[in-house]
Amino acid sequence: MNKIIFPLTTAFFFAFGIVKSQDLLIEKDIKINQDQESHPKIERLSHWDGFELTVNWLGNREGNNAHLPLWMEQDLGKSIGFRINGAEKKFAVHKNGSGFLTGLGLGMDSYAWRKNISLSFNNTAAPDSLVGVFHEDVDYHKNELHVWKLYAPIMFEWNIGKSERRHFHIAAGVLGNWRFASSTKQEYTNAQGDFEVKNTNSFGMKSFSADLMVRAGIGRHTFFVTMPTAPLFKPHVTQPVYSFTAGFSLIPFDSDEHFEKRKEKIKERWKI
Repeated sequence: MNKIIFPLTTAFFFAFGIVKSQDLLIEKDIKINQDQESHPKIERLSHWDGFELTVNWLGNREGNNAHLPLWMEQDLGKSIGFRINGAEKKFAVHKNGSGFLTGLGLGMDSYAWRKNISLSFNNTAAPDSLVGVFHEDVDYHKNELHVWKLYAPIMFEWNIGKSERRHFHIAAGVLGNWRFASSTKQEYTNAQGDFEVKNTNSFGMKSFSADLMVRAGIGRHTFFVTMPTAPLFKPHVTQPVYSFTAGFSLIPFDSDEHFEKRKEKIKERWKI
């Protein structure tokens, strides 16, 4: 079922993000009455949609991984995920675009294990349990847990300055998550050849969660961090483990204004 859902979901968000979200970035010719004055053009600058890279790590409530089980030791250099934020809507309360922000996104969190382990999830007897099984005879060159999620933020964003290239922005709020798929991917080589093993399972993770998020940047470039409000796994599956994320916007989706300017330059260059 996940093999069908994932491609359809990815295609929907990618197409929706590139085509439909553009008209939500900057809304023009909007009247806002303030002290009996009317502002004919209000730029509703938002900084949610785009393609983002993330680093994902596990820890205790403070983000420290020193007291986690030995098998949970991560290779942070390989724990790289991504997000495609394909739709956003801004409810501006000030002429510089500051206001409430919401939207939708699709992404994958990745946790690369440093040890040669496999996840063993037992849900046949209460309580459910998750442990890492060590393999001394196998040397994995890829050993990762992939967690697919849909995201929906509710944030307040402050914009300082009106220039889309040089303005500073900072946003804070809550990021809702729905985990709709998760799996492990392992690759290793032995005397019999090269092998790739995939295992699709919930591994005792919660389906729904909420994170605190802070985003800040200059122009269309944004850095962000998320801090969990609850453990990643269901109670009693393992000790309380929290998932943290840091990332940045690699490819911001352009606004209508930038798109139109670029289109005009192309027409002028090629005499269209």
